[in-house]
Amino acid sequence: MSLVVELPAFHAIKTWPSICTVVLVVFVLSGLMTLSSPAGFVLILEAFKPEVRATSLGIIYALGVTLFGGFAQLIVSALWRMSGSFYAPAWYVLACGLASFAGVVLFKEAK
Repeated sequence: MSLVVELPAFHAIKTWPSICTVVLVVFVLSGLMTLSSPAGFVLILEAFKPEVRATSLGIIYALGVTLFGGFAQLIVSALWRMSGSFYAPAWYVLACGLASFAGVVLFKEAK
């Protein structure tokens, strides 16, 4: 759902630039992320044996936050400078979301 809402959310900010619009967009996008995060953690935990779940989840979470979150400002600012598009942050978030969605689709459930 967040992939579908991403571009319209940025369009709303561009069309009606105000602090209220930005707060509403952040609220909606954060809410959607909050709803989907527990399911992602359950999938990750299900993929590993109980003996290594905590370590595996910690490593996966730390790498994800470091790569996708830690470098987000640099990547988005570079995309913004290269493209000149207001939507550069939305495209970055969409690319990350599609990568996550691909991982969920390819995930093999344990029997």
